[in-house]
Amino acid sequence: MFAIMDSTAGHVPTPDQLRGLAHPTRLKMLGLLRSDGPQTATGLAGQLGLNTGATSYHLRQLASHGYVTEATELGTGRERWWRAAHRTTRVEDPTTPAAGAFLQTVVIRHTQTLQESAEEFDELPDAWKLASTHSDWMMRLSPERARELMRQISDLLTTAMHEADDEGGDATEVSAPDDREQVMFQFHVFPRPGRIPHRAESQGVDHEPKAPDVRGD
Repeated sequence: MFAIMDSTAGHVPTPDQLRGLAHPTRLKMLGLLRSDGPQTATGLAGQLGLNTGATSYHLRQLASHGYVTEATELGTGRERWWRAAHRTTRVEDPTTPAAGAFLQTVVIRHTQTLQESAEEFDELPDAWKLASTHSDWMMRLSPERARELMRQISDLLTTAMHEADDEGGDATEVSAPDDREQVMFQFHVFPRPGRIPHRAESQGVDHEPKAPDVRGD
């Protein structure tokens, strides 16, 4: 639901809007509204472990930056309901400072979700254990080739998301009449950490590791 990649779908925020989302609580709150549908500040407070005043504040901040809108048809005199204004958020230019701050927040939230999924894994039905994976691949690529692969995979997942919509069932529907569940794909592409050339050179370290000396005596 939150991406820094090439895609034709998703809301593209301004730098100021992006800075408003660079907060773990707001990011999780917006994710809940996107996955579970409209909610009140009280309902969100219970899920987030916060008081209603805090969730109301974050909802106002999200609203001021255009991420949520009030669901007036659901509200009453005492309750205000909120819904996500967009299904996804997409960052077109990842080179800006605002995008860097947003990336930090996304990684925090992804890490939390991965930990939660690992803690629940043993309780999953076998069918969903077989349909789950936590894998990584490492290969030597140019920036252009890495971006091409990233775009291809993003397009594949976007197409699958639209096909799932066409098969019936709203994206916010928690329980479906068949065996479908909400499935999360977390997609990460990055150069191997610890190998930034200009940093290594400034520290007097060779960027490329040397092969070990395996000669005998």
